[in-house]
Amino acid sequence: LTDSMTGLLNRRGLDKVLGLFKQENTAFSVLALYIDHFKSVNDNYGHDVGDNLLREFAQLMKDQARSNDHLCRSGGEEFM
Repeated sequence: LTDSMTGLLNRRGLDKVLGLFKQENTAFSVLALYIDHFKSVNDNYGHDVGDNLLREFAQLMKDQARSNDHLCRSGGEEFM
């Protein structure tokens, strides 16, 4: 249930967490983040650079997250 590239939850992992919140009637918010023009990074600089960008972005999110935040890479350049 973890994204192997970033170490964040994957979409299935997030769905599991959200299901638990719903089951426990816990209030929550979801913030969706997208990296604009990410395809051009892969096209112009290669997939290794694009992968590094995703890992760095995930680390920035981890550095700013609170202990009770759940971070997710839901696919491609989409994060929650």
